This record gives sequence, C-alpha cells and structure tokens, in this order.
Amino acid sequence: MFLNIKYACLSLFKQIFMTILSIVQLSICFIFLYFVINQSVITLEEMSKISSVLDNKKIYSFKLINEVDILNNKEKSKEVKEFYEVIKQKYNKNLSFYSNENLQIKNFYGMEQFTSPGGSQKDFSWVRDINVDENFVSQFKFKIDSGRMFEKEDFKVEEHLPISVMLGSEYREFFKIGDIIDYKNQYGGDLSKIKVIGFIDKNSVFISNYGSINLDSYIIFPIQPIEKTITLNKNDPEYKNMVNFLEVRLARETILSIENNSSIYEEINSIINEKSLSDTIYMEDLSKVQEDLITMFKNSMYDQFMGLLLSIIFVTIGLIFNSLNKINSKYIEFGVHISYGCSIKDIFSRILIEFILLSLISFITSVVFIVSYGSFGSIQFQGLINYKSLIILGIFSIVLGCIIALPSSIKIKRMNITELIRR
Repeated sequence: MFLNIKYACLSLFKQIFMTILSIVQLSICFIFLYFVINQSVITLEEMSKISSVLDNKKIYSFKLINEVDILNNKEKSKEVKEFYEVIKQKYNKNLSFYSNENLQIKNFYGMEQFTSPGGSQKDFSWVRDINVDENFVSQFKFKIDSGRMFEKEDFKVEEHLPISVMLGSEYREFFKIGDIIDYKNQYGGDLSKIKVIGFIDKNSVFISNYGSINLDSYIIFPIQPIEKTITLNKNDPEYKNMVNFLEVRLARETILSIENNSSIYEEINSIINEKSLSDTIYMEDLSKVQEDLITMFKNSMYDQFMGLLLSIIFVTIGLIFNSLNKINSKYIEFGVHISYGCSIKDIFSRILIEFILLSLISFITSVVFIVSYGSFGSIQFQGLINYKSLIILGIFSIVLGCIIALPSSIKIKRMNITELIRR
C-alpha cells in the first residue's frame, strides 16, 4: 500500500505543471461549493429553528399604517388604543408583547460585538435587546443553557431592586449568573441595574416583524409598566406624548399566536372592519413572511449551485481526458512494473490514490484560503466557517477524486497483462 501511495505521489510530481493547474481549478470550484453548501446548511438549520418556534402555530403581528400620522392624530391614537384593549380582553392568552428598547449598558472589555447601531459612547453603549411580557415567555419557550427562565415575580418591578434579565450565549464569556450590570433606558436615561438570571442556548431564534433574530448577542428584558419606563417628570410637556407613543406601540408590537385551525384571525379582522380601522391597522403573517424569505433564498442557492455544478463537470471532464491520455503514455511503464511483480490491481490502486490525493490537496488548499482570507471576490466567508459544511465538502472531494479516476480505472482493468509486458 505504501509503495502504491509513493508511486501516486511521484506521478503527480512528474507532471507538476498539470498538477498545479488541476489543484487551482479544483480549489476554486471547492471555494464556491463551500459557500453554496454552507448557505444551504445554514438555511436548513434556520428552517429547523423556525419550525421549533412556530410549533404548528400561526404567528401574526399588528402593523400600523402611517404610524406617524396616527401618533399626531389624537382621535386615531385613541381608536388604536381602544382596539388594543378590546382584543387584549378577548384574546389575552393568545397575545404577547415584545419590543426593542435600545438599552445602554456600562462599557466592558469586548463589548464591541454587542453594540447596536446606536454605537458606543464614553461610559455606556447601546446594545441589542428585546423586551418581553409573561405571555411571550410561555408561548416562545427558549431553551436555557444555564441559570433559569423568567418567573412571574421577575415581571414585578420594584423600586431600588435590579431587574432580572437573560443573556444570549455570547455574553457567557463576560458575565456569570448573579452579576449586576448598570444600565440606562432610552426614555429618560436614569441609571438603573439589571441582574443576570440565565443564559439562553446558542443559536436560539425568535421571529419578529423583521424576520428571524438570532439571540446569541441579545439581552432579554422583562417588560415594565409604562409609568416605570418613562423617567420624565409628569409635568414635562413631552410626558403625555411619550405615554401616547408607548400606548400606541402596545398594538404595533403585539404578537398573536394561534393554532393553525383557529378562527381567531378572522374574528380579529372582523373587529378591525367593524371599527373602520382597515386603513389604520392590519395583521401580517410572520410565519409566511419568513417562509417566503427562505424560499427566495433557496431559489437563489439553486441557481448558484447549478452554475457551479456545470463548472465542476467541465473541470472534471478535462481531468478525466488528461488521465486517459496519461495512461496511454504509460503502457511501457506499467509493463515494466508488472514484469517486476506488480499486479493490475496495484496499478488500479495507484491511479485511484493519485486522483483522491489531487482532490484532497485541492480541498485543503480551498480550506486554507477560506480560513486565511475570509473572502473571494464579493463572497464573504468570515463568520461562515462551519464544520458540518467542511465535512460535506471533504466527503465530496473524495467522491469527486473517485469519479475522476473511474474511467482510467476501467481502462486499466481491461488491460491485457501479456500485451503490457510485450510493450
């Protein structure tokens, strides 16, 4: 076996120019193939996570049409708030609330990966977070890596006590259960404290108005009563405007979660029509929006894969023809080997090993390129290094090596030993 590997390596070195050219061609194909495989793996994982979140349910969000006009129109604002109170009384167990508060937490070493578009400030920086209510926690059960989930008491905000929060998995490197963190909210900016009670499992997702959100770098914060959220003085001219905004937002950032066969969606639409709010508010199917995005992505990946497949076929055919010509030029060499005790099986093994080695070297070259440079033209690989994708690509490279070697191997199997020795 060792001798066969040795001869396979020598064969590659003898035609060093063709070997290098083949490695370059295959490596470029593997680089693009890795991108397609990895995006497909990510999509399948995303679909699996979304399915677990949906759990055979339909999820809707309430959308406000021309929200600025509603906020500036007292009558419209009142209608939206009344609508929200009606559906809350009738369908409270199906409704949950979430929002993005844009919290600021005290700066710490390494927090750059957690900052939201608001960016870093001198002492405090904006971070990614979502505010949730009790219903949200019960309807969208996140898996806990360590610590505990929110309990009823965590939603009762008490003066001078830290607010319980859950952190995404990426925060584990910087905080531990029980840590107290200084924070400010965006409605007044008073300094308060939060307490870490748990860490969410890695790659947990949540479906929002903007698609699925990976919660690894998020802070999950229990919703507070409006009067606790606003730190402005009640005599402040802006106080009423802020209250109005937050009350209207309750409708805009409320999620309806129902079973697939439920009639609640139609019932709420009837309420919207009865109150003549069809030009003000409507419901959007978040699960369908997400499915449409994934379908569009899959179609895009399919187009890219077909183009790549044609390139791989073209390169493979070239390598197969090159290998067949190589065999034709090596009849005398094969005859000499056989006369010294080598078998057809050994020659077959050498050809197979040669092309598997060629394919594996190309695979290793492509992996080194992806890890080292992180991009190829407009394709960015940083943050996409995935062991599953690399394993699939590695297996594909071995299979491709076998496919390239197959025609040559068949030709060798059909060789006449006596004719080879005569040559």
